[in-house]
Amino acid sequence: MDKAKSQYQFAVKGNLIKAQNNLARLWILQNKPELATPLLWKSLQEAENQPLRVRYNLMKNFGWALLQQQQPEQAETILTGAIALATTPEGMEQITTRASAHCLLAQVYEQQTRNGEALEQWQTCSELGSIDNPDQPKWLVLAYKALKKAGKL
Repeated sequence: MDKAKSQYQFAVKGNLIKAQNNLARLWILQNKPELATPLLWKSLQEAENQPLRVRYNLMKNFGWALLQQQQPEQAETILTGAIALATTPEGMEQITTRASAHCLLAQVYEQQTRNGEALEQWQTCSELGSIDNPDQPKWLVLAYKALKKAGKL
């Protein structure tokens, strides 16, 4: 983790958006979202000409960081934007991690006690999710528990 962070920090100096996103993700994984959010915001401002997949990942990670910072309204806005990108024909073709934004949005809705909407997102999370994605197994477990508790399994 430390070596990866060091390499990403070096690449960030070259203003490489993918490196900025990956460094921000490491900070999120280390529960330091306050370090991730400014970098992701800056990257999103510069990502207009980036591939759809890159923009989606920036938005998904920004929403994740905002969720960790207990900013559910802002997280919801960013994550619904990421989902909108992912549901375009181009997004359905390019983005293989489409479940992630749904899994995160479910958690946002749970924070807001919007349980019906959370269950819908958990359902989509479980349908699109994959244990091959390093972030999704823990979210798939949460989805399973929420759906089972609600009698949806």
